[in-house]
Amino acid sequence: MTGRIKFVDSAGVALSDEDFPTIDFKYDIPSEYDQSCGTHALGEFELPHPQCPEQFVCNKPKGSVGKFAGCLDSMNCAMAVGMTTSVNKGSAIALFNHQMIPHHQNAVNICKTLMLTSGELSCDDITDEEDPVTKSSMDKTSRSKPCEESLMH
Repeated sequence: MTGRIKFVDSAGVALSDEDFPTIDFKYDIPSEYDQSCGTHALGEFELPHPQCPEQFVCNKPKGSVGKFAGCLDSMNCAMAVGMTTSVNKGSAIALFNHQMIPHHQNAVNICKTLMLTSGELSCDDITDEEDPVTKSSMDKTSRSKPCEESLMH
């Protein structure tokens, strides 16, 4: 990751227009699919994928929730492929890292996609424990149940 700090005055005007130091790094441009999910490098994990089940999310509806679910399928496939590793050097710490990095990359992608696709998020007051969206997600009776059909092909 690279970056440059630009100092501004009290009015928000840059103190210097010069772009220094030069940043020669070329960033990848997200695919159209990644742009639609708010992610990066998931296109190769769109289902069907030879290393993943036919689906991770069952009974996808149409609309924004269905779009979110489709992006989740790709994210979960990427995570499953990333977490399918061998034990390196006989080290529990190395194995832990090999499992946790894809897992946490997936968590960040899920948040990005939820923010982009759901239309359900508002963060006016993150301390509001009475928010109906938050309350319904914490209600044990509203949690998802596994798909009835086999997920593996």
